[in-house]
Amino acid sequence: MTIPPDADYDTALTLAGDAARILYEAGAQRVWLAGSLAHAQHWDARSDIDFGTIGLPRIQFSAAVARLRRQLGRHVDVIPLEDAPSFIRTQILLEMLPVGADGGVEPRNGPAPPYPVATLTGPAYPKGLHQQRHAVASDVLNRRGVRKALDVGCAQGEFELAALRRWPQKATEFHGIDPDTDAVRSGLEQLDRELDDRLRPRARLDVAEVADLPHLWADHDAVVAIEVIEHLDEPTLELFARLVFRELSPPTVVLTTPNAEYNVLFPEDHSSGRARVRHPGHHFEWTRSEMRRWIAAHAAPAGYRAALRGIGEAHPTYGPPTQMWVLSHDR
Repeated sequence: MTIPPDADYDTALTLAGDAARILYEAGAQRVWLAGSLAHAQHWDARSDIDFGTIGLPRIQFSAAVARLRRQLGRHVDVIPLEDAPSFIRTQILLEMLPVGADGGVEPRNGPAPPYPVATLTGPAYPKGLHQQRHAVASDVLNRRGVRKALDVGCAQGEFELAALRRWPQKATEFHGIDPDTDAVRSGLEQLDRELDDRLRPRARLDVAEVADLPHLWADHDAVVAIEVIEHLDEPTLELFARLVFRELSPPTVVLTTPNAEYNVLFPEDHSSGRARVRHPGHHFEWTRSEMRRWIAAHAAPAGYRAALRGIGEAHPTYGPPTQMWVLSHDR
């Protein structure tokens, strides 16, 4: 049974749990509900459905995901934990909801049962939060079959370089834009220096601003903004939301931004009496709920569904240091 657009949280949880039997039938040894359904405060009518699995045979992966999407009537992501970095495995223990082979969602009473320590079958994840953001975002684009991504606020093109190195055998192209002329010039020099003749044509950097997005869009099918939106003042953030969600309307949007809840773990700024902001150039830093409200106001009315992912080792109370939102629609 599909999840109706107006389904409440409990109904969605029950229907998604029942659909998890598809994964067990396909050979999964263990299944979890992840993302918005794992913590009710982030669920809304347009949320994606996310599962984590152990033991799902690769040969069954695509067919199982297709069946889930048909049954649930929503976009579905399945995360094989064998390919997941340690910080996502940590979140399994802290946040996700185990689902039994009968489709029953089990209460989360302490850590989930131990799961096998698996060898990564995809590229290894790098150390460092900055590098992990690039790796996780590039994996999302790869999993969704993105052909050409427009990277807003690319700076020196580090994301382009990291993504091409991580998935050199893929055909995805990357187009980075940034208003900083010196940063773009430096990035172009780095790409010329570090990418071979086979990969170099797949990366392009240009000096451009948010207002230029409609003129650059052409044949792109995804927008990426990694640690960018918090640097935008209010009018520019409003412009970004209108251009991306309503005018360009790409099938996939990937946004990462600091999770302000995590800031209490940083040293206190004694001059202000509060946890410090991570960068003096940030106009804001939002909690996960505040980011959810912004998405509900700007992306959901344009038909987007939202999936929340954490990047970095998660704290049991404050969550991960970085929140990543994957927004999608099927138009």
